[in-house]
Amino acid sequence: MNRHTPNSTLPDTSRPLAKIGGDFCATYQAALSSWRKVPHFKHVAQDKLRRATMDLTIVACGIRLGYLFDAFTIRSKNTTLREALAGFLHSVQQEALRFRSVGLVYDSNSDQLFFVNARRLHDACTGPSRIVDTVPAHSLVPKEGVASSATFIRLKGSHAEISSAPPQLLSLCADLASHLSQGIPEQTIILSEDDRTRDIGTMVAFAACILEFPVAYVPTTEGGDAFLAGVPLDVYECILEINASAKVPTSLPDRHVMLKFSCPQLMGGGPHRLYSDTIASELRQRFEKRLEEAGFPGKMEVRHSTETLDRVAL
Repeated sequence: MNRHTPNSTLPDTSRPLAKIGGDFCATYQAALSSWRKVPHFKHVAQDKLRRATMDLTIVACGIRLGYLFDAFTIRSKNTTLREALAGFLHSVQQEALRFRSVGLVYDSNSDQLFFVNARRLHDACTGPSRIVDTVPAHSLVPKEGVASSATFIRLKGSHAEISSAPPQLLSLCADLASHLSQGIPEQTIILSEDDRTRDIGTMVAFAACILEFPVAYVPTTEGGDAFLAGVPLDVYECILEINASAKVPTSLPDRHVMLKFSCPQLMGGGPHRLYSDTIASELRQRFEKRLEEAGFPGKMEVRHSTETLDRVAL
């Protein structure tokens, strides 16, 4: 990994900031107003900005580890999306204290951008990692380590099987942790050219762990790229809903899909305990307390459905 923007770019602490103590709405408002301070985002529709702001506030408040940015692009031949998002992050860090623990991670191979909560991610990356091929029969409760709460499923075309974590995943997490000293991020962390040797399975699993999916796919080049074509899937969504009686900013979305992922139905049961009710219980246990601590003015619904697709995009 290469350093891009040092900690010295963090804002002057003498300025008034949105308070950190459980104030989700104040953090959201500060982030929403910061988009307009970066010229490259003035053309973006307000609805897209609101939903992106929700996802970023969720990360800034420590409700989840990270967010894969795919909300919109920019219209510029001279500035990359990464550079524009770094400008937004610098701006919002001057207004909202929670965002001072947020960093931007860029994978040059896939051109993907992640916003991560550095404090939570540092603790997860540096905690004792106990990645195992199976999980205890009674529970899927997260353990220490950024990857140890996920069950890994190796994909060979439409064939799926339980597997261990990709061998390079731990080293990737360790490299990332080295840039998150005591949870204070470099503003932008770029995966170095050396990291291009990491295979697709490692990077897809890495993204799943950063997004805190209980199920992490590990695709291989065997069996083609039509992953899970025609395979029945359990699909899970964590939906945030604002309380009707809550006094919140009018710009705050009434409903927001915080998390969405799938798991092959054939994986349900057996020693890995990927039953739908077990996964739903784990999601509630993982996120409900965090939402309460962040002062989120609503509740989380876990929705389970089934789908069969022509292929699953990874």
